[in-house]
Amino acid sequence: MSYYLWLALYWLANHLPERVGCALFALIGRVTFLVARRWRANALDNMRHVLRPPASQREVEQTAQAAVVHQFTNYWYMLRPPVSDDRWPGGSTVDGWEHLDQAVARGRGVILISAHFGSPEHLADLLRRERGLRPLAPAETIRPEKLYHWFVAVRERRGGRGIPADQSALELIRALRRGEVIAVAADLDTTRQGEPTEFFGAPAQLPQGMGRLALMTGAAVVPVFVVRRPDWTFHTVFEPPLVFERTGDREADLRRALRQLAQVMERWIRAYPTQWTQFNPIWQWANVTESPASGIIDADVHPPP
Repeated sequence: MSYYLWLALYWLANHLPERVGCALFALIGRVTFLVARRWRANALDNMRHVLRPPASQREVEQTAQAAVVHQFTNYWYMLRPPVSDDRWPGGSTVDGWEHLDQAVARGRGVILISAHFGSPEHLADLLRRERGLRPLAPAETIRPEKLYHWFVAVRERRGGRGIPADQSALELIRALRRGEVIAVAADLDTTRQGEPTEFFGAPAQLPQGMGRLALMTGAAVVPVFVVRRPDWTFHTVFEPPLVFERTGDREADLRRALRQLAQVMERWIRAYPTQWTQFNPIWQWANVTESPASGIIDADVHPPP
């Protein structure tokens, strides 16, 4: 999808009545699932891994299409201005604030771990409004470059701070040492480097950077997932921090940490498969032995995360 098409969608999201705009973006999602062959193929392949037998092909298709529609309605929510202060209290519930608050109070930095799931934009809004936090978030580079910068600017209106994922390692370490919060999705490795991790019973290409960062810095790793309800209210759950074993064997410790992260994501994705908006071929990538990709998401091939 071109830069100028995104500008047109931005205009529509900001000028159409809410119900009309949301319905239009849902329709765009259904059309995209039908006509964008690579997006459709990736969505179906990923959902087959999630649902697994005895799920029928029809169930897989319906769930995959619902996930694509969910992504496009997420775009509608992202492109609109943030919810006004008077409407905010009735649209959001939270469990587990104590887990985040205690992790922040340690002063050693916090890594919020999630997936491409639910509503990332709502999480940024929630942290800004309720805790005054603006987490640093590595963002996958999107081609063309001006579309990447535009997406970062749009998302930062809600509270997060974007940084290119392929240039972020040193800045993330510095942020954690300052006791700050970073937020990452643990289900997409655009660099396609490192050892595949078991995910829904098969090897998938998942990022290793956050596992290494947690083991290196001792920062608290707090899983967080935002579920979007049918009435467009949101429920956020902060889980207790994960505990990663440190035995002195760094690579073995990393493999165990990555499997822990994968198991957390599996649990939430199984419960809400239509809210998992990961449409890159992560299981196929794990089986490719050629040189890794450039780490850039082509917006004409895959939907921007």
